[in-house]
Amino acid sequence: MKSKNQKQMTESKDNKVNIGNQKDCKCCFQQIHISAKVCNHCSRHQNFWARHFGDTAIVVSIVMVILATAQFLDTRKKNIDASSALTKAKSAAEDVNEIRIEANIIKDEINFNLLLTKASNYDRASFFRLHDLAITDNRFQKDAKQTIEQIITRP
Repeated sequence: MKSKNQKQMTESKDNKVNIGNQKDCKCCFQQIHISAKVCNHCSRHQNFWARHFGDTAIVVSIVMVILATAQFLDTRKKNIDASSALTKAKSAAEDVNEIRIEANIIKDEINFNLLLTKASNYDRASFFRLHDLAITDNRFQKDAKQTIEQIITRP
């Protein structure tokens, strides 16, 4: 004869008594086969880990999606910042090149004026250098020819 405690252990929540090859589902408390791993009523696993792993996997997946989205947004912002910095750097490099070209033009003009001054003061080497400029195609050709004519026609 069963004791009162044993009788209570074999009854389900809806007061059905377990038959020898039946057990209660751990989720919906319906009668299922004793070796069943999944309830045929609620489709839930009877194993604790299998039952809770699905919920854990969903939570972990959601957290991973949130972290991936945050990382994507951070990377996107850094990419935009880097693109902006690159654009500024390219603009600055173009400005430097323009200034370098202008500086070379000014340097050439200063050297040409120095050459004109030396040639006008009868420096023979400067006169021949000025003559070379006068016979080659360059931006100082016209001025070099005029200066040579002035030097030659000088009394």
